[in-house]
Amino acid sequence: SRLEHLTPAQVKALLFINYTRKDAITIGNLARYLTCTPATASGVIDSLERKNLILRSRDTEDRRRVHISLTAEGERVVGDIEDIGYEIEEIVREFEPREQEILERLLLAISEKLMQKGLIFSGDICTECCFFKRNRYLGELKPHYCDNLHILLNEEEICKE
Repeated sequence: SRLEHLTPAQVKALLFINYTRKDAITIGNLARYLTCTPATASGVIDSLERKNLILRSRDTEDRRRVHISLTAEGERVVGDIEDIGYEIEEIVREFEPREQEILERLLLAISEKLMQKGLIFSGDICTECCFFKRNRYLGELKPHYCDNLHILLNEEEICKE
């Protein structure tokens, strides 16, 4: 985030906008994702708009609705952010399988503790994503599908970011 002169909340907002179904990109949903108030989420959007990373447009049929999308510069920044994620994945792939299992367990334990303290909410991580397909394989142990990662997911796995 420092490379792009963005706050962590702005980075998360850009990723939210990039990966969330267009009809689910609302200030309320962004506020839930950022675990902040709608006023704070609106401030994050204001700052991203001033940086020309997002566009806001009014719905032609319902003027109360506002659509939020990435600009070309916003898409470039998201690509740069994702590149860092891919670098982290490469580093983790170099770990021994046992080390990867330990890391996953530790990260999950940290996430669970943060959820217990009400500092993060993970229920909407997959469910609001445009790639998430709920119950594509109804009746299976892993009924949900991610079109981005091309993997099957169970209820517990849809809450892992």
